[in-house]
Amino acid sequence: MDLRLVAYFVAVVDHGGVTKAARALYVAQPSLSQAIRTLERQLGAQLFDRSGRGLTLTADGRAFVAPARQILADVEAAKRRVHAVRDLVTGRLEIAVLSALSADPLPELTGALRRRHPGILVTVRDPGSSSGVLSQVRQGEAELGLTDFPVKSDMVRTRDLWEEEIALVLPPDLAAALPDPVPLAAVAGIPLVLESSQAGGRAAIDPAIDRVLGQAVGFVAVECAHRQAIWELVMHGAGATFLPRRIAETELRNVVVRSTSPPVRRTVRLVFRPGPLSPAAAAFLDVAADLSRDRLP
Repeated sequence: MDLRLVAYFVAVVDHGGVTKAARALYVAQPSLSQAIRTLERQLGAQLFDRSGRGLTLTADGRAFVAPARQILADVEAAKRRVHAVRDLVTGRLEIAVLSALSADPLPELTGALRRRHPGILVTVRDPGSSSGVLSQVRQGEAELGLTDFPVKSDMVRTRDLWEEEIALVLPPDLAAALPDPVPLAAVAGIPLVLESSQAGGRAAIDPAIDRVLGQAVGFVAVECAHRQAIWELVMHGAGATFLPRRIAETELRNVVVRSTSPPVRRTVRLVFRPGPLSPAAAAFLDVAADLSRDRLP
């Protein structure tokens, strides 16, 4: 199979049609159309439905998207392994990160990687959900995924980094009447500042909290789309929120940090596809392993 044809197919999928793909690839549109037909003959399958005004993927085409991306990724990985030293100078890493982990540990991990290998370009993707992290890694859109959600899939591998406590963070006046630790049953009566749900439903909590509380959250005082602003809202007395204890104790001021009963903990983990990693991804895993050792009790 001609790898150039596979790259053309992926470009047509990514750009939504032959015209835009041809422009991006700097090739003539008829040449690109002929290349796609040649690929279809080689595969013995029709990849696009041409009955309408534009091209749409057939069932065979949809099934070929992920393998096509994997083929191209494997070729690039082979090139990078041959020139591993040079790649760490000019390498690139795409990582899908659950928003709950964007403030910690992503900055610390990425900063450590950049200090070791300043030439590596890191692209952080926001998949919108834990399932989005898994999907982007499986589809080859990101090489690594950072999540705190349990992963059950034979198509990816995981590496647990560390476990951390999720604490209830309150303004002092709200904390005064509460026991320490705070029973989770008491959360229903506490005004909370939570992240706005991307799905348009109730305000979203960190997945680790969501799994424990379920629908027990009753009093949502503020919904906010900006995670950093939630910290400021809590510090200014708008309500309480849930945060990793490490963030609450080091980044917030004028707040009370309480454990819950039962305690809530989450496991931070990396997700990646089976097989050799790019040098940049391997370097990121090395950095994560070092940070993991530092954070272990």
